[in-house]
Amino acid sequence: MARLGGAGGAPIPLGFCPDIPALLMTCCGSLNLQDQKNLGDRVLLQIGLRVVQALQEVHLKDVVHCDLKPDNVTLQLGEDGQLESLHIIDYGFARLAGGCHPRRKSQDPKPWYCHCFYNGTPMRKECDVQGLGHILEFLEEAMTLESQDFDELIEKAFNPSHEERPTLQEAEALLSALLAGLKEDNAEPSTVEG
Repeated sequence: MARLGGAGGAPIPLGFCPDIPALLMTCCGSLNLQDQKNLGDRVLLQIGLRVVQALQEVHLKDVVHCDLKPDNVTLQLGEDGQLESLHIIDYGFARLAGGCHPRRKSQDPKPWYCHCFYNGTPMRKECDVQGLGHILEFLEEAMTLESQDFDELIEKAFNPSHEERPTLQEAEALLSALLAGLKEDNAEPSTVEG
């Protein structure tokens, strides 16, 4: 976290006590993405775009998060429900690019972990694209918006081949285009009157 210096909204370490052990760090809020679904398409797309941009900041510091999922993204929403800030948190599994996790066997592999996480091979920045795909899939399930391009981006994010996964720039461009093309009447969650 010291290396990140707040990049991607990461908490900033303020102090460490090796005896307990304990870490004092800045607070990034307690509202995580996992608990937020009824925000409307516009805010959900903004969240997706901000996650991509935050991840780009993390990768510029040569850090691979390795555990990117909805409950490791915290949000701060204004009183009007608009996104004010977004933070990628929980760097407990993070590695410098090229670093490895110990080989582990799992009977229940998690969809946000790249195969490198389990097989002990060097972690690459592209490994985080699978976690990004998991977050985008979570967001898409909460949206009324339908987009074949968005579906294809998510599907490519889970490709076992790192080279076949979309780049963060491709994800940013698509999310920006979807957000720009979103009609006002599709910006809010649909409600059923009865």
